[in-house]
Amino acid sequence: MNDPSSPPLALVTAAPPDDVATLRRRAAEQARAGQVSSAIATYRQALEVAPDHPSVLTDLGRLALGMGEATTAEALFSRVYEVDPTNLEAAYDLAQALRDQARYDEALEVLDGVLEVSRNEPTLWNTLGTITNAMGLSQLALAHFKQALELAPQFAAARYNRSGVLMDLGQTQAALEDCDAALAIAAAAPGGGDPGELAMMRLGRAMMLLALGRLDEAGRSMKPGWTRPSPTRPFSTSPALALGRRRLWPT
Repeated sequence: MNDPSSPPLALVTAAPPDDVATLRRRAAEQARAGQVSSAIATYRQALEVAPDHPSVLTDLGRLALGMGEATTAEALFSRVYEVDPTNLEAAYDLAQALRDQARYDEALEVLDGVLEVSRNEPTLWNTLGTITNAMGLSQLALAHFKQALELAPQFAAARYNRSGVLMDLGQTQAALEDCDAALAIAAAAPGGGDPGELAMMRLGRAMMLLALGRLDEAGRSMKPGWTRPSPTRPFSTSPALALGRRRLWPT
């Protein structure tokens, strides 16, 4: 006979885990599936367990940034960076959040603070490239992306970001070649690559093909495994590739 004081089995199995690693995995899966509100709730649950967990703050900040909530992202990344100024990823993330608010001088100041210890980090140069491109300094952005790719030739994000600059400069064929290379690299990642990131790249590729007048190819470019672009973090900051913004954060 069942003990009436015991919760139903369904409630037992659905009880939320209280360890941060499990909550992070669940939130990441929810974000990849486009369940953004659920992912935010799960990350907040993780922060209730560990309020200053750097990885959870970083994950949540990147999700916010991808949704266009740069102010929220800045606050989250700042918490990580203030606790550990040697955390290079936190510096890069914070610089991107400042970039997305057009606070370019502050973004460059953050990167300048880690320049001496990160000169050989491709992410530094890729981040610099996105900032200088947003400032309208296309040639300097290309130089930064070139430096990132010299350090890491298989860096798909830097190659894709460079393709966006080339596209803006009217060098559409060169942009398409970079985009194709970035797609191949990203698709070869373990698990076949992130579906949302691949969708974003395919969208960019389709736009390039349209600009070249290759309409049929542009249509086919969107067909393989089409998925809605991921809200977690777009590679490009081009307005043409910007994700829809939905306010999911408290004001």
